[in-house]
Amino acid sequence: MQAYALRAEDRESPLGPLPDGVRRQRARRHDRPDSIHAALYPQWKKPFPGTNSIPWIFAAKTTASGLIALLVAFTLNLDQPYWELLTVFIVSQPLQSGQVLAKSLYRIIGTVIGAGVALLFVALFIRMGRQEEARRSLAWALMIDPKEITLPPALPALEQTRWLELFKYPRLIAAGGLTGLTQTGGASLGLWGATLLVIVLNITPAHAAFLMVWVGLTGIVGRFFIAALIEPLGRRGAGTLACGMAAVLLVLQGYLWHVFIGSWSLFYILFLAQTFFSSAIYSVVGPYMSEIWPARLRSSGMGMSYGIGNLGGKVLGPAGLALIMGAGDIIKPAAPNLVMLGPAFVYFASWLVLGVIGFWVFGPEPKGRTFEEMDSALYRPAATARPAVQSAGN
Repeated sequence: MQAYALRAEDRESPLGPLPDGVRRQRARRHDRPDSIHAALYPQWKKPFPGTNSIPWIFAAKTTASGLIALLVAFTLNLDQPYWELLTVFIVSQPLQSGQVLAKSLYRIIGTVIGAGVALLFVALFIRMGRQEEARRSLAWALMIDPKEITLPPALPALEQTRWLELFKYPRLIAAGGLTGLTQTGGASLGLWGATLLVIVLNITPAHAAFLMVWVGLTGIVGRFFIAALIEPLGRRGAGTLACGMAAVLLVLQGYLWHVFIGSWSLFYILFLAQTFFSSAIYSVVGPYMSEIWPARLRSSGMGMSYGIGNLGGKVLGPAGLALIMGAGDIIKPAAPNLVMLGPAFVYFASWLVLGVIGFWVFGPEPKGRTFEEMDSALYRPAATARPAVQSAGN
């Protein structure tokens, strides 16, 4: 009786014995034990009778690879070269390939955490006046000699500011607030756009959502377009161009909602066009609300301007659209009256006009000026009156 059992697929089929080529392919695919290999291939002989040569070959290759990696590490004069040898042995394990990814992940996490803790200790030691401890901590993180690091004797004194100091610059508050309110129309149409398309074009909500995808893509293209014009035109010029075009297109969109060019709705075409410029406004106004403020008040000033802008975009715009379109229908105010769509869009356009006033009447032009130059202009004291020049006769 045979001391081994072949797999079912290796047994002879009803059509006769399997060809030798098929048997060899199946034996290689299933990585058979030596006993089965010997049964299938009695003519095959091992180079070392009674032993399995595969582990010896694997050990020799791994050892050679580790020695080569160690030689390279010593040649390049790397720190701690033994890690290269250990890495080779970890990578070479046939059944432990997951350790490679695990070791890499843990190494990255450990490096990030160690660097962060080292920098934290450096800042704390400097603030406490312990320069030597700070130097050693930073040297440990960078793995260099502490003598190579030069630290400042002390941290510069932090200037304490209060948000009430913003009101010392009323013109900047007006400029930031008015330019921030330009998002009133764009943000409102972003919220109401799909609903207006359903009402005006008499389409399904799913179709309106699909059309709004193209509206969003048009806005992205508009931001790239105005970004190329900011440098040659300046903030004022680029902002005025975007606000003016968006205001005109908004008014036309509101009053021509019922017009069709063939099968194309002019309301939707103008929707795409005005979104192109309305979205471009954000690329101008966003940096402008920060640039106009002094350095010590820049964060607070931008926060105030952005908050005023959100008040318009999230509250004033949707509320105004709902009230204006519902006010013309006394019997059923909840049903939107499309006759009032024109006045509602004029309401949106008026906020864009206020943005242009904020640019040219209250806000400075930062084009070609550094932050230091703008700060010096804001802090410059008023010119003292010159004494009258008297003549010799007087």
